[in-house]
This record gives sequence, C-alpha cells and structure tokens, in this order.
Amino acid sequence: MVEVKIGDVYGRLTVVAREENDDRQLTRWTCRCSCDGKLVVKHGFALRRKVKPTRSCGCLRAYTAILNNHKKPGHRAIHTPEYWAFKAAFGRCTNKNNRSYPHYGGRGIEFRFACFEDFLRDVGYRPSPKHSLDRIDNNGHYEAGNMRWATKAEQAKNRRRPFDPDRIQDDLNRLLVDYALVASAQLVNLTNAVQ
Repeated sequence: MVEVKIGDVYGRLTVVAREENDDRQLTRWTCRCSCDGKLVVKHGFALRRKVKPTRSCGCLRAYTAILNNHKKPGHRAIHTPEYWAFKAAFGRCTNKNNRSYPHYGGRGIEFRFACFEDFLRDVGYRPSPKHSLDRIDNNGHYEAGNMRWATKAEQAKNRRRPFDPDRIQDDLNRLLVDYALVASAQLVNLTNAVQ
C-alpha cells in the first residue's frame, strides 16, 4: 500500500500538509490546486483510488465543461443578468413563437454564439443595472465584435428606422443645426483668442 506524502502530486493537486484526523480517525490532507484553490481531502485513498479519484479543487470540472462546449453553464450562472440577456437574444433569433422574432430572426438576424461562455468572453459582465444588451450595427448579427452593454440613451441613438423621405429633410436640418452650433462655438473661441 502506497502512502500519501507531502509533495505528492495527484492531477492538479499537490499535497502540502497533514491535518488532524477526523472524528472517524481518518487522515486528512491539505492540498493546493494548480489554480491556487485549496482543498482538504478526508483520507489518502480519495487521491489514490482508481475510480473517480480527486484530481482538483473543482476547477477541472468547470474547465472541461468549457472545453467540451456544454450549452448549460453552472447553476450559479443562470441567475445572472448576463445569462438572461444571452437567452433572450437567442430566443429572439431562433424561436418563431417569440413575439420579437419577426424583428430579429424573421429579418435574417442570426445568433452566432456557440455557448454562454463564448458570449460572456466577448461581451463581458454588465457594467450596471442601467445597461442592457445592444448590437452596434442594428442590421448585423448577434456575434463577436457587434455586441455591447449600452444605456437606454445610447440605444435610442442606435435604432433602426423605416425609410421615410420626409425624415431625410428633418435629419438634414438637425445635422445643419448641430454643425452651426459647433461652428458658432469655434467662432466664439477664435474671436476670444484674437482679442
């Protein structure tokens, strides 16, 4: 029978110290994981057994889930606003029974993230409760590089509008007013600089 010793390596775990025996007088070992996690194993047999040995602090399961491209994240992730945004966007693009489908999937917009982890890696965490998911190019797909978290004010400027010839004149007038404001501010600055 091989004994467990300090310094032994089992998968991602390195044995660093022996703890006091538990109530049943089984030896306990403190192990450090390669991810800097810490784990107390109840007895050496858990490290050396052939069927389902302890190989990490739990990080290995999460890592292999990502590598195997599982569709469902860990149970804690499904209660986050990021996951709800992911599911809502997926539904708008793929579920024909979704009431928003005609404005998204119905007009050709695709959801191109393979899993929640890819989505989160690209978009990141929501900065504040005032932010919601937004596509930078409204006619583009839900894909890497075209997603961001935006406030309602930012999203209001990024809306798809139906074509209206009368609106072209309104937009042109608005641009001219904006340009005039900038030009007059620059003229005032130039006049103040000359005096």
